[in-house]
Amino acid sequence: MHFESTVILDKEISTVYSMLVDSKNNGWRRNVKETKVIDATHYIEYTLKNYPTFFTVIKKSKNKLYCLEIINNKLEGMLTYEFVKKEKQTEISVSFDIQVLNEKSLFFKRKMKKAWQILLEDLKQLG
Repeated sequence: MHFESTVILDKEISTVYSMLVDSKNNGWRRNVKETKVIDATHYIEYTLKNYPTFFTVIKKSKNKLYCLEIINNKLEGMLTYEFVKKEKQTEISVSFDIQVLNEKSLFFKRKMKKAWQILLEDLKQLG
């Protein structure tokens, strides 16, 4: 599955980048209960129902790019944020490419679309 979208925020690029890259500060994500930092490139996010998803930072370029590998027992994939400065705004191109592993539910694609929409809505709330 592939999802992509662009979000424009009324904040400086350095502020937006810092808020997204600080894995200890995912309070802006309403469907994340807790984040446990393992080391500089690995962390685990727990949903409101304590379901873990493991993240590995693959690429990071200050104020330009933040790319994460994501895995849990249902999916694996990549989440990429690309940042572009637009005067006093920040444009974020977000893409999410996933492969379903062990999920047989016919509703999983719908659940992933909803999770994608929540991520975009939460991103917009940052600005």
